[in-house]
Amino acid sequence: MTVFRPTLSTGSLPHSTNLRMVFRPILVYFTTKLGERLGVNKSTIQRYEANGVDPKKNYLIISIADALETNNAWLLGISDNRKGDVISKCRLQMESTLELFLNVLEESHLEDNEKMIMTGILGCFMDMFGTITAHFDKAMGECRRIESDEELKKSLMKYSIGTEDISEKTYQQEMQKPVEDYKEMADCLLHISDISDENHFARMFEIRNAAAKRLADRG
Repeated sequence: MTVFRPTLSTGSLPHSTNLRMVFRPILVYFTTKLGERLGVNKSTIQRYEANGVDPKKNYLIISIADALETNNAWLLGISDNRKGDVISKCRLQMESTLELFLNVLEESHLEDNEKMIMTGILGCFMDMFGTITAHFDKAMGECRRIESDEELKKSLMKYSIGTEDISEKTYQQEMQKPVEDYKEMADCLLHISDISDENHFARMFEIRNAAAKRLADRG
C-alpha cells in the first residue's frame, strides 16, 4: 500500500499518517468525486497518493482535509481527533474569497492608487466584521444562557412570556450599534466620490476604530 509521504528537507513524514488509511478507499471508490471537490483531475489525485504533498503547501493539505471532512492535523497523523477543524474550513473559505477579490482587482481597469483604496476599504470592513463577530459571540452566549435558565422560564410563564422573547431583545440590543456602524460605513462607500468637505474614506476608519474601542472598553 502506498503511503502519504510529503517531502520535507529533513525527510518524509512517518508512515503512521492517517492518509494511508483513508486515501486507498477514496482512490478506489471516490477518486473522481474527490478530484471534483479539490478542483483537480483523477491523475492529480493519484499523484498526491503516490508521491505525497509538500507540507509547505498548507492550502492544499487543508483542501484535502476539507474534502475528506476531517482536519489537517489528523490527516498528517499529528492528532487522533478526526473531527473536521471548522477554523481550517473557515480559513479555506476566506482564502478563496480573498483570491476572488484579488482576481477581480487584477482584471480591473482601476489605477494603482484606486486598487489600494479598494483594498484598504476591504480591510476596514473585515476589521469591522471582526468586531461584529465579537458582539455576535456575546449575544449568542447570553441567548444560550437565557434559554437554559429554568428558573427564568418558570418566572416568565406567570406572565405568558417565553424566553425566546427575552433572547430576541437581548440579541438585538447587543447587535444594534455595531450593525448600524456597518451600515454607516457602507453609506460612506456610497458617497466616497462626492465633492464635499467631508472625507468619507477617513470616516470609515473612524467608525471602525470607535467600534473596536467601545468593544475593548467593555472588556
